[in-house]
Amino acid sequence: MGQTESTNKLNRVKGYIPEKYPRLIEEKDGKVSYSIKYEENGETMYRSHMAKDGLIGNWNNSVQTLYENLEATTKTFPDHQLFGTRKYDKKTQKYTDYEWKTFKEFNEERTYFGSGLINYKLKKDDRIGVFAKNRYEWVLAEHAAYAYSFLLVPLYHTFGIPNTRYIINDSEIKTIITEAKYLPKLSQISKDCPTLESIILLNDPENELEEIMKDNKDIESLKSDNIKIFLFDEILESGKKKQHTHQPSKPDDLCSLIYTSGTTSQPKGVCYTHKNMVGTITGFYYMGYPFSDNESYYSYLPLSHVFERSLINSMIALGSRVGFFSGDNTRLLDELQLVKPTIFIGVPRIFAKVYDSIKAGIKKKGIFAQYLFNVAYEAKKKAIENGESYELWDKLVFNKTKQLLGGKIGILISGSAALLPLHQEFFKVIIDPHFVQGWGLTETGSGGTVQIYEDTRNIGLVGPPLCCNDIKLVSVPELNYSVNDFPNPRGELAVKGPNVFEGYYNKKEATDEVMIDGWFHTGDIAEALPNGYFKIVDRKKNIFKLSQGEYIAPDVLEGIYSNSSFVMQIMVYGNSSENYLIGVVVPEKAILLSHFNDERKENEDDDSFFSRICQDPKLKKLILDDMERLGRRENRFGFEIVRNFIVEPNPFSVENEMMTTTMKLRRKAIEQNYKKQLQDLYSQGFEN
Repeated sequence: MGQTESTNKLNRVKGYIPEKYPRLIEEKDGKVSYSIKYEENGETMYRSHMAKDGLIGNWNNSVQTLYENLEATTKTFPDHQLFGTRKYDKKTQKYTDYEWKTFKEFNEERTYFGSGLINYKLKKDDRIGVFAKNRYEWVLAEHAAYAYSFLLVPLYHTFGIPNTRYIINDSEIKTIITEAKYLPKLSQISKDCPTLESIILLNDPENELEEIMKDNKDIESLKSDNIKIFLFDEILESGKKKQHTHQPSKPDDLCSLIYTSGTTSQPKGVCYTHKNMVGTITGFYYMGYPFSDNESYYSYLPLSHVFERSLINSMIALGSRVGFFSGDNTRLLDELQLVKPTIFIGVPRIFAKVYDSIKAGIKKKGIFAQYLFNVAYEAKKKAIENGESYELWDKLVFNKTKQLLGGKIGILISGSAALLPLHQEFFKVIIDPHFVQGWGLTETGSGGTVQIYEDTRNIGLVGPPLCCNDIKLVSVPELNYSVNDFPNPRGELAVKGPNVFEGYYNKKEATDEVMIDGWFHTGDIAEALPNGYFKIVDRKKNIFKLSQGEYIAPDVLEGIYSNSSFVMQIMVYGNSSENYLIGVVVPEKAILLSHFNDERKENEDDDSFFSRICQDPKLKKLILDDMERLGRRENRFGFEIVRNFIVEPNPFSVENEMMTTTMKLRRKAIEQNYKKQLQDLYSQGFEN
């Protein structure tokens, strides 16, 4: 049966757990409850209503590993489209429409590639690095590893040479699957990586590999370090000719080492097992959205992060399809029209920029268009709040904005950082009211909590626990957070369940710091609301105190100020000797070039002009005023308003060691880099 004929009933999957669990929402005495509380050893625990009788660690009775996840769904939906890729037509010099592999085809090629790796002398438990963008071969290598018990280690293209070298050596990678553009980096470190034996080169969609390899200095350098070079296709062909019986991993076997670069230390390898990943998938599977086997997902968030891998393996569990981003942002909107995703996952930064773009576009259309949009916006917002029909407003105004994401969206999800409530409300109205926010970390497989699909009213919250994990709050007295706080308990979030990682690879001390009696202490500070939802309020490690005794949560303020259309990145800074905040701001180049365009000199190029306006006091005043506007709008106190900042034209990045791979600020590194300038800013003071 093809996907177009889907019955939309998940229980067609053999072994599917019956609908014996309670709903995710309970109502009693007119009050809504999104999670249950229970007491254990004098502490209050929070759990999903669905997991009332015990945490749920697998979505299907026969699925305990990611290998079984693919096997179970392939048996049910062999001819469903699974992975889609755009090919490059060298004649037209354009990318084609998506070409799709079915579950059956992918399953076969997974066997071919895994067998090929064995033919080329890889054995069980050998570590395979993947150093590439999102693409079909990435997930093919991943699932070959699951079928033959290799251990997959993602490598981040944003990592600098020291961290890349560290990961290869710490995890003892034996072979790396990569694209030609990463050969220069690998050729610089191969001589310092004693376990590395070979590199498997992926096809380049726009260039012939023969031309790339011809007289390639990086390849010659690698060969001189005794690194063998193979082509992905030759491994695949070898396995097709000589296949091997699967040697699948067991539930407690590691499925991956996922390195997360700390904000203050070297990368830590998160040990994630098959049981852990299946637990995360199960949490997503039962989040309340009426999933079907006819879903469509567009994969553009990095596969090197656990969030994207969890999502794609969830789509496999559903029997649905995934179209891969071709790698160029200029093609992203066109590809959304081709894939027509029903599920769209984003991060706050993306939603903020789309918000600015849409608002600017409406403004350009004139007063009447703005008036019509605002009337429709308020009317639909009220209809959503009251549970009334809003079809008329979609027909008049919002169907066009829905088309930006392909026109088929059934749910939007935001993760990775705090989402500004204004943006959540905006996209609920213009795209779909089922816009939910979740919370999780690499150590929890990116899952932990998520808003309930049926709840279209709550904004700015991260929802109740997933059915795969319990949550508790732990008092942090040094920061004045207590589980006995009034009106609501507050404290550090701790998580326990089958989705929680096993520990940090080769780092027992670091593991013992965060894993206490089976509970992972996350470092995030949350408030437990009466309805069973959680709200993230702070980050334990980053909080500092000003001289007047007020505590500052810089992450929260950075989330607010980075929503200025003039701000690309910001680090908020303060210390106990001063009574106000300063910072470092990376301006939004394109927006500011347009804003100050009247001041451009004749024949002045963009870089020169941007460098000049970054030194202009008018730019600093423009940004300070806009940040103060945002701070006041969010009801921040005066001491939480940034009063001065350093203008940094060059973005913070993983390459310059100012960002982690999960795109968090490496605060200590930034503070150290700008130490003298920050001191100078404080010596200048500011005008009230």
